[in-house]
Amino acid sequence: MLGKLVLFLEGEFRTDHILEATRNIVQELFAMWIVTSLMLIFSVLPPAIYYRKMNKFTQEYSKNHKFGDLPDITVILPVKNEAVNVERKIEEVSSMKYPGGSVEYLIVDSGSTDNTLEIANSRIKMLENSDCWSVIQLERPGKTLAIKRAIAIVKTEFFVMMDADTICPEDSLERLMRWFSNPEIGAICGHQNVSDSNHVGPYRVRFNKLRMAESAFFSTPIFEGSLCAFRIDAIENNSLDPEINADDSQMALTAIDNGFRAFMDPDLSFDDLGSQKSRKRKVRRAQGLTRVLLRFRKIGKKNIKIRSIIYNSIYFYVLMPWFVLLSMIIFSISSFLIVSSLSGILAFVVAISWALSFSFGIMSRFGRTFLDGISILIESHVRLLLGQRLQVWDTSRVEL
Repeated sequence: MLGKLVLFLEGEFRTDHILEATRNIVQELFAMWIVTSLMLIFSVLPPAIYYRKMNKFTQEYSKNHKFGDLPDITVILPVKNEAVNVERKIEEVSSMKYPGGSVEYLIVDSGSTDNTLEIANSRIKMLENSDCWSVIQLERPGKTLAIKRAIAIVKTEFFVMMDADTICPEDSLERLMRWFSNPEIGAICGHQNVSDSNHVGPYRVRFNKLRMAESAFFSTPIFEGSLCAFRIDAIENNSLDPEINADDSQMALTAIDNGFRAFMDPDLSFDDLGSQKSRKRKVRRAQGLTRVLLRFRKIGKKNIKIRSIIYNSIYFYVLMPWFVLLSMIIFSISSFLIVSSLSGILAFVVAISWALSFSFGIMSRFGRTFLDGISILIESHVRLLLGQRLQVWDTSRVEL
């Protein structure tokens, strides 16, 4: 570099030096463009391969359903600012069929600022089985904290947990409990109804398939807290961390860590009245799953069957978003520099490739859903790195 500067100052710097330097720069940019293109492709390849591999287990799992006697249970309804839903949910749960065992009901209010408690207490007094209902109130907000408090006072061997903003089948309790005739099962959950796939989006359809496939293979670490049930022995140490949300996945992974299995029932679905969640709630959920997966990252060392599942989940929720973001940034910059520096077929190919990638990401439904999910995960990580822990329960359902 110093020699070229001397030649330039002496007037002896020839144009072929400029052309050679330009060619070298373009070659380096094109190499960078190729590498980042491959990096972008390979960053999403592991989840695609994992999804394809897991799907073959679904049918076998669906056929291995077992039945047994029904035990006594406790139904936990965590609520916060659910004045719109709590009365309907109490009526729904109290009318559920559960032949055989007895049912206790526990409402845990996590610092509601509306009249949720007043509505709940008023409706419970009108029930024939009102003596089976209990209501407790926590001043400190946080769903995980509320669940931890509820579990501490549960006296039955099993408990069911439901969200107030869901509509569940009338035989949900019976169908959940029959799974526990298998002593290996420590946790079971339903899945969100996807019959109207245009409403819930393609992500939810693939999400359900993958969780069921993981259940068929061994267990799923990503749970549905909207409708789920647990064996007390499976989470005996009640190690829920109230500073981390995603309480459902915390309990599922605790059950797995204690030697049990965690399943998603392929035949039990619920409707989510709060499916149009705000971005804030999605970011909170994403951060919770990230923290839970990292907390249980060593669980694969104890059980080889969960190893591939937990590692793939960590890659998807923690690592992949950053690989995709970095690839997209470098891909776009190198594409711009190549197109602005060259003309001809190479510049045309690069420009078309970038345009097609951009169009796919913006115009296709899959692309928009994928990029939205990546942005939510990235935001949740950035907030965590900045010290913004989002464990406080937020029940907002639409973006303001």
